[in-house]
Formats: sequence, structure tokens, C-alpha cells
Amino acid sequence: MKRLFYNASVYTGDGLNTANYVVTDGNVIIGVGYSSDFSEFNGFCGEKNDLNGGMILPGFFDAHAHPFTSAFQQSQIVNTFEMTEEDVLDNVRDYVTAHPEKTSFFGAGHNETIFGMTGPRKEKLDAICPDRPILLMGCGGHDGWVNSKALEITGVDRDHPDPVPGFQFYRRDESGDATGHILESGPLTEVITAIDPFVEQEAYEKLKDILDHFSRCGITTIGDCGIICYLEEKGRKLLDRCIAEGSLKQRIFGSNQITERSHLNGWYEHLNALRRKYDSDMVRVRTFKVVNDGTIESRSASMIEPFIGDDEVIQPLFYGQEYRDLCVEAAKNGFDIHLHGIGDRANHENLMAAIAVREAGYEDTRITNAHTQYVAEEDLKLFGQYNIIANSTATWFYGDEDPRTVVGDRADRTFLMKSIADGGAILSFGSDFPGDEYGIETLRSIEMGVTRQMFGQPDAPVLKPESEKLSLEDMIRGHTAGPAYALRMESKLGQIRPGMYADLTVLGKDIFRVNQYEIHDIPVVMTVMDGEII
Repeated sequence: MKRLFYNASVYTGDGLNTANYVVTDGNVIIGVGYSSDFSEFNGFCGEKNDLNGGMILPGFFDAHAHPFTSAFQQSQIVNTFEMTEEDVLDNVRDYVTAHPEKTSFFGAGHNETIFGMTGPRKEKLDAICPDRPILLMGCGGHDGWVNSKALEITGVDRDHPDPVPGFQFYRRDESGDATGHILESGPLTEVITAIDPFVEQEAYEKLKDILDHFSRCGITTIGDCGIICYLEEKGRKLLDRCIAEGSLKQRIFGSNQITERSHLNGWYEHLNALRRKYDSDMVRVRTFKVVNDGTIESRSASMIEPFIGDDEVIQPLFYGQEYRDLCVEAAKNGFDIHLHGIGDRANHENLMAAIAVREAGYEDTRITNAHTQYVAEEDLKLFGQYNIIANSTATWFYGDEDPRTVVGDRADRTFLMKSIADGGAILSFGSDFPGDEYGIETLRSIEMGVTRQMFGQPDAPVLKPESEKLSLEDMIRGHTAGPAYALRMESKLGQIRPGMYADLTVLGKDIFRVNQYEIHDIPVVMTVMDGEII
């Protein structure tokens, strides 16, 4: 079907932005232009959509999210970032009481900093449910809170080894007993495998809600940056079910996910099988992903200097020549690369590995450094010099005193994305859903990247350094053309011009004509994916 979208400003992505209509035929854009009164379309044979002075943009990307992981993690107890510890406990109590039939419980979403340096305690969950296991994962997805039953079923006693001492471990008291606070992928995997809390149908119903929400935010493409290891098989089943039913509302560009050293065993065979199975412009998996450190909130990020109150630094999962050889091997086998880095040490090792790929001659490998929270001053220029895409989550860009208790004055040198962009690097942005704090809404992300303040709050604290505020154009490109390049779709997505796929986001207002603190309030009035209004 031919469709006309008219009477709207059109952000084409080419810097001209003088068009006021777009014509599509099936799933392709066939016309973009300007008309003074639209009378030329009186005899248009197709569907007409009068957009009443709104704005058409290329379909938004969420360049870093985990929708299939989220479907499981949000299918039971859903906590929120604003909750206090007592709020979380009340929420758990209500859910446990309402579900006497369940043999185990899982929840996610709380703010990891509400417990202080010592972390949460198992006894508080024991008081709610002593006879069935409970695991609550923090908002960032890098630590958890368990009750005694969960530890018992997992077999965690004083002699139980930590998967990676000092990085992936069970926090213990002076007697060596586990306190109920678990850090990073290894312990999370052990506990979840032991208690098996998930129900596939519950997750599928939640997935449909999640994809609907992405669509309502104008998002037409998701960079699915790995299904967490303990959900890999279950998550792929959900994806296959969506493909079979034709119910996907976004293009999905996925990866594997290396979160533990043991995941290196057979990584090529696994990722290559995914590449062969999923290889279309609707669903593709061809990216090698490494989670190389944790988070600031869980004190598991790899920093050059120790956290406040700690004597030793956290080492990244991979570093040195081993890491460089690993990434070169991925590039040699035709995979693109996506590297998680929060701390400045982890990001340095990521950049050194990326440079090794370039120096090995793999100039076309798309390399993304994800999150990019703390970067050493001398490393900023490397992104542009070596064509390393800088990815981050702009809804984390707001003034907040909590990080200062963990990293001190280093909190004033975070998310230096403008400096990276000024060095010639391509930017991309994603929510890291469900590791987000303030939702997957792209317009919130755009506003907070521009203001470095909490959305809608002009008097809120500004995230330092203020000089790192990005332009509105930077933020829009970071949700359109930037991730299109990262995912090798720059010839088909990320701009509006004839021959591109008909993926469009329609706003109720021209984003360039509203106050910057009102960007988050602009309504998304239409989302078009592959030519269909969804």
C-alpha cells in the first residue's frame, strides 16, 4: 500500500530538513519533499495521513537494551528505582502473599545504593518467606538480594567457592557466612539455575507488553545486547515464537553475551549458529558481546583507582593481550564487537582491544564501547581516531550525589560524550532496559542528553561537567543514524530518503521548536515500522 504522511516538519537526517511530506510504498520510502499546499496529492491513490503540523523523524533506535531478558526479569516482582528498602520489602510481601502456589520468587528493579556499603541482608527476606527461595536483582542487573532458602538450595555455605573472587562473589560476614548479597553474573547464574523461578508463559505475556511500550515510544529497532546466560535458551524461544506469529514490532539486532570466563568455551560455534539462524533485516545476530566489568552502584566496576573505602581495585573480566587476541579473533570471523565498560580501567582495556582489531587490518568491523561512563582523559581521543562507536544511556545523565560516596570527586568527570564526539566519534544511545532508571522513553533520553538534568526539571542539579551537554542534533543522530551505522544498516535506516526502509517516528510537535525541558512531554502520535502503522 502507498501511504502519504504530510503537513509535518521532516527531519531527514541530512542536515537540510526542508521537507514537509513523505511517501511510502510498501516498506520503502519512495518520496520526500516540500509542497506549499499539498494540492498535488488530491488524486493520490493510497492512504493519506495528515499530521497536523507535527514532525516526522527516522524511526528511533534503542541501541542497547535487553527485551527478552527483561521479559523474564519483569514477569514477577517489579520494583522501581525510587523505592526505599521498606518499599521493596512491602512489595515482595504483597506478591508472596498473593501467590501461595509459587515455589520460588524473582524480582528486579530496586536501586542498589539503598543498602549502603554493606549491601542487603538475607534475614529481612527470611522474615517474609523462610521456606521458599527469593532472589531480587538490582536495577543495574549486576547484583542480587537473596534469602536463606535460596542460598541453601544453591548449596552456598562457608566452603562454597566464589566464581571470581573479588569480582563475582557472595558477600560474607566475619564468620564466613553469606549475608544474602550476591555480586555479578557468576553467583546470579548459580542461584537462578538452582531455584528456577521463571514461567515461560508469564514471560511471553510480559514480552508483548514490553514490545508494545517500545513501540509507543517511537522505537522501531532494538539493539538486543545479549540475553543473559541463564535465560539464553528460554529467551530465544520467545524470539522464535514472535517470529513465527509475526508479532515483532521492532527490528531486532542481537548478540551473544560473555559475562563469565567460562562462556569462552565454544563461543564461536554458538554465535556462528545464531548468525546462520537469524540473518534478515528484521532479525539479525552477528555481534560479539563482552561484559567486561560491573557497575558503580554495586561497586563492581573496574576503576583505575579503588572505590572510596576499598583498598584494592576490581580487575576487568578480560584485559591485556588475551583480550586483544579475543577481539581480533571475533573480527577475523566476521563478527562486529560490542564491549561493556563502566569504569575507566575497563574502558581502557576495551579501547586497547579495539585498537588491536584496527591494527590487525579489520577497518570495517563495527566496534561499540557500551555505557562509556568513566573514561580516562588520555583515552577520549581514541574513539574518533580508531572509529570506535561510543554508546551510552542518556537517562543516566543527571546531577546525583550518590556516586560521590563511591568514587568521590571522580563523580564530576562522567559521561564525557561531547568530548568523545568532538574527537570525531559516532555516538549511539540506548536505555539498557531493564537496567534503566527512568524508562525506555527516547524523548527523555534526548532531553537529558541536552540538559544533563532530570527531565522536566530546569532547577535540578546538572551533571558535571556542564560543558559535556550535547546538542539536540547530536542526541537525535544518536537515536537514529548513529546506531544505524553501528548495526550496519546505514544504507537502509537512520535517515529519511527514497530507497530507505519506511521506519518512521511521528511526533505531535516539532522537537526543534519546544523548550528543551518540554522535550520529554512531546507525544509520539504514530510509529511506522517496515511500512506499517503499528
